[in-house]
Amino acid sequence: LAAIWRYPAYMIIDEVSMYSKEFLVLISRSITAVRLSTNRNAPADMSFGGLNTLPLYCPGPPFRDTKDERLCWKIYEEFMSIVVLQEQCQVKDDRWLAFLCQSRYGLCTNEDIQLLRGLILGGKDCPETNFEETPWNGAVLITLHHCIRNQWNEALIQQHCQKTKQTLLISKAYNTVGDHEVTNAERYTILTQKGGKGKNRGEKGGLPHRVALAIGMKVMVILNVHRDLDIANGARGEIVGI
Repeated sequence: LAAIWRYPAYMIIDEVSMYSKEFLVLISRSITAVRLSTNRNAPADMSFGGLNTLPLYCPGPPFRDTKDERLCWKIYEEFMSIVVLQEQCQVKDDRWLAFLCQSRYGLCTNEDIQLLRGLILGGKDCPETNFEETPWNGAVLITLHHCIRNQWNEALIQQHCQKTKQTLLISKAYNTVGDHEVTNAERYTILTQKGGKGKNRGEKGGLPHRVALAIGMKVMVILNVHRDLDIANGARGEIVGI
């Protein structure tokens, strides 16, 4: 590490918003320690040992509740210049791009409104959609709302069982904390804690009490990588046996 960080004068951190606050502080501490070991004139009171740092796509300032969060706030305060991204063109549809530009300044026309209404499934301006045919029968719902996702999944499971004549099995959820099964005390804490947005329908703490299973059902197994950043890894599969 000493050899690597002896000569660089600049460091660019891409996608810094994907870094946890604790990890960003750890990087700063490590680089500071290495630079001090090779250069006694390196400022010990500055983050990254005084190394010029350029974070890309920097999010808003972090909270200041924990020690690491306060240290991360100090790192943010040391940034001297901010470049604001004014334009990022990833849309290739000229008509949709024009709508996005006009909606930004509140200049939408009647044609823009009709364009939006054409996205409403079942609306009179929407292209014909048949959920019994391709590609609509394989449509995937993308939503941030937990309740809507649950309703969508329940409807698809019912539809799958009706089409394939498979038996729908309801299993009691096996919840764990760490590497052990939830104790009575932990279960009480989970059930009595206040649910966040979208946590209703009897799912306090975000833990379902029952799990639906059926042969041929599509499933996704999700592993929380970092709850602070809402990052999770998921693997899709299909139930072939119970």
